[in-house]
Amino acid sequence: MDPGFRRLLYCRYADDFVLGVIGSKQEAETIMLEMQEFLRTELALEVAEEKSGVHHATDGVEFLSY
Repeated sequence: MDPGFRRLLYCRYADDFVLGVIGSKQEAETIMLEMQEFLRTELALEVAEEKSGVHHATDGVEFLSY
């Protein structure tokens, strides 16, 4: 029950992945920006903006067309 602990779920298939974060929307947005920066600078990859975003879990998420 550490208030500084954040839970993160990661699912990957080929070059697609989804992250689930238990935390605030601000924290999720920060993680997304840091991840985009890492992918761009370290791996020379760009994130597809039309497929990416921060969504509330109750709204669902499309992953691999499901």
